Amino acid sequence: MSRAPDPPVRPYDDIPGVTLARRDSVALITVDRPEARNALTLDSQARLIRLWKRLQTDDEIRAVVITGAHDSSSPPERQSFCVGTDMKELADISGKSADYVSALDEGFPSLCALEPRTPSIAAVNGYCIGGGMTLMLATDLRVAATSATFGLPEVPLGMIPANGAIPRMMNGLPHAAAMQLLLLPQRLDAKRAYEVGLINAVVPQEQVLGTALEWAAHIASLPATAVRAMMDFASRCRRLSPADAARLESIVLETLRQEAGVTAGPPSTRPT
Repeated sequence: MSRAPDPPVRPYDDIPGVTLARRDSVALITVDRPEARNALTLDSQARLIRLWKRLQTDDEIRAVVITGAHDSSSPPERQSFCVGTDMKELADISGKSADYVSALDEGFPSLCALEPRTPSIAAVNGYCIGGGMTLMLATDLRVAATSATFGLPEVPLGMIPANGAIPRMMNGLPHAAAMQLLLLPQRLDAKRAYEVGLINAVVPQEQVLGTALEWAAHIASLPATAVRAMMDFASRCRRLSPADAARLESIVLETLRQEAGVTAGPPSTRPT
């Protein structure tokens, strides 16, 4: 029988609407506002990003899982991962202080600027809409419930998706699939999201979090130096020409060999 995650660990357990638990070297972030379909207040958005950044630089954390809290009052097909910004709060934004409103700028939009060091996994247990989907797009691996739904409603509201969602989608999805999400009113169900490569796996609702934690435990068992090097290389190579990427690959491989005390690798991987 698998054990429940350990209680939240300090100093990360003081975030309203977001909780953190830890299982060995795996961190579990939960967007915890089930009464609001796990919508995030502006304050929670900013705090979530600060937490995300701290976990990326915590050498004791080897993988991060993010999910939405279960709503005991709703059936499986009505659960939510995250539906983005709390629109009720946003409608009342005119009465907020300048410092409070600035939380929006410190929130989701800053996530796209991060250079990830620690692999992250989204356990999408239901509605993944707007800012919830852009949050998911910032993760490396994604497992979703069969009842999960994906959508980006920003353009009809006179906005565009933030958090680097558009370039991430255009780089990671077929053009037509990305534009469908951006321009058409239909949402994607989990089956279609898997078919176009938006998510890695579709499992029953009750297996979503367990699957994500299994993946995270596997990643945490891998050599930390190699994982960090791979994450850094994957982030950089998207901005490099093929020739520059090949040169960087040789440098990374040689560095890893030296750290492992290996003087030569297979001919196909030796630097040239």
